[in-house]
Amino acid sequence: MDQGVLYFNSAGNNNQLNPPRQVVTQALFVASTTSTDQRSSFSNYGVGIDISAPGSGILSTVTGDTYQFYNGTSMATPNAAGAAALIWSANPGWNHYQVAAQLLGMADDIHPVNPTMIGYLGSGRVNSFASVSQTLPAPKVKTLTGIPAQGANTSDDISTFQLAFNQVMDPVSVNNMNHFELRNAGPNNTFGDGDDVLYTLTASGTYRIGTNSLTYNITQGVLPCGLYRLTVFAGGVKNPFDTPLDGDGNGNGGDNFVREFTISPDLYVDADNDGYGTGAPVPGVLGCVAPTGYSYVTGDCDDTNEDINPGAPEVCNGIDDNCDNIIDFSVLGGSTGLTFSNPAPFTIPSSGSNAPASLYPSPITVSGINAPVAKVTVKINKLSHTWVNDVDILLVSP
Repeated sequence: MDQGVLYFNSAGNNNQLNPPRQVVTQALFVASTTSTDQRSSFSNYGVGIDISAPGSGILSTVTGDTYQFYNGTSMATPNAAGAAALIWSANPGWNHYQVAAQLLGMADDIHPVNPTMIGYLGSGRVNSFASVSQTLPAPKVKTLTGIPAQGANTSDDISTFQLAFNQVMDPVSVNNMNHFELRNAGPNNTFGDGDDVLYTLTASGTYRIGTNSLTYNITQGVLPCGLYRLTVFAGGVKNPFDTPLDGDGNGNGGDNFVREFTISPDLYVDADNDGYGTGAPVPGVLGCVAPTGYSYVTGDCDDTNEDINPGAPEVCNGIDDNCDNIIDFSVLGGSTGLTFSNPAPFTIPSSGSNAPASLYPSPITVSGINAPVAKVTVKINKLSHTWVNDVDILLVSP
């Protein structure tokens, strides 16, 4: 490839998703399709496949001056390579990036007949006629993952994102990090007024002819709360024919691709302003400092009473003050709770042959309780025994 050669490789015949071979980005990988444009049942597929071509029931020359029908991505790959040869013969002055861009860019979309294979069969099925008769349009951003949709908010940690174009691109333009910008609007959430913060991006690899997407790392790490703008500059990023990026998708090259989004922790309605919210996260609210009536912390079990929240102390008032789903003391007992006892003494025999290991009960009658008991304190008065460590004391309910 470094000498301007265009390499093709078969996707493989294991019916496998993302075969290991697709990590090679110096070649174009070809999947196999049937005569109805459906993926051949044997063909590998995945995000690293570049294009598809017919590979089922291909009449092929064999030894002995005869022909036989063969199936395989090894049948599909020569079809794709042959189409590339047609393109190059019609345009002998083109380089291998231009030929690859034309071949992949003019392929027919076969996703409608392969609905479960979207993104796994490359740019489509080879179309030789379109490849030698039509002009490649301006390139676009195909996918941007790891970053929210335009104008959307996320509470996720973002330190990387993935970007893919819908065409083979000019490698010099894509490998230049000055053509990509990630900007924070600063504390006032307004771009371009002097307090913006720029973040440094690095690509996970070098863009090559078979690169389907690149991961970009944010050098500073996880992005903090704020308003952000990612820009791919059309004045820099282009395809091998020097056609600039169609950033807004209107069919004309020359405009930047721009994605604005916000990062903010989930906000919850905090009606009693006690610092604890309730309910589902509120969408579309940007706040690096929670506005009045909202909180970043949820779990309030009574948002009408500021004295009831997960951070409140439990009071012996018959209310779940700290929202732990437990009423620690019954209101029947006042501030000290309820006390039940058996004041009658009983004797536990001392050690010896006449002291069998038996139960010696001291019944305590509990009454007047009609709710679950969450906390019990047990006190034993005046325990006296020769071998205290040999005595097991159990609290047993009925």
